[in-house]
Amino acid sequence: FDKKTGYLGVRFQIDEATHYGWVKYQGDNSTDNGTTVSGRIVEWAYEDAPFEPIYVDAEPPAPPCTLALTPGRINKLTSLIMPVTGIIIRGNESANFTRESEISWGTDTIRTLFKLRLSSKTILALVRVKPLLLQGDDSFEVTVDDCTGELGVVTLR
Repeated sequence: FDKKTGYLGVRFQIDEATHYGWVKYQGDNSTDNGTTVSGRIVEWAYEDAPFEPIYVDAEPPAPPCTLALTPGRINKLTSLIMPVTGIIIRGNESANFTRESEISWGTDTIRTLFKLRLSSKTILALVRVKPLLLQGDDSFEVTVDDCTGELGVVTLR
């Protein structure tokens, strides 16, 4: 915190129940080795409900990116002949995928065999499709867990 502002997460007990909070701290001075020798608490907050998370600025994390996908985008006949296909998942301008991004298809009909992050906004997924389980009027959600924003999907054949 050498002349910088940052947040500290805190955990404490009230009546034998665990509560969580945060402290916004501003470092003032430092010694030659960079150790802060003084500073001040700028702001603080805690959750009065036990065992509940608290967020800086009271904002919960953004929900993951999701997209409703209908089997019409995955050709049933082609899937019978060739059950492995490539799907490109693209995020909009606010999306940002990491190497650890996990894809959930929301169905047992599609299973990820391999995924490759092509860029911070594009993932190539090699998937196995169980075409006999596809129903034309069903839809399911593709979700990328650590992303915010909207998705687009392109099926490769």
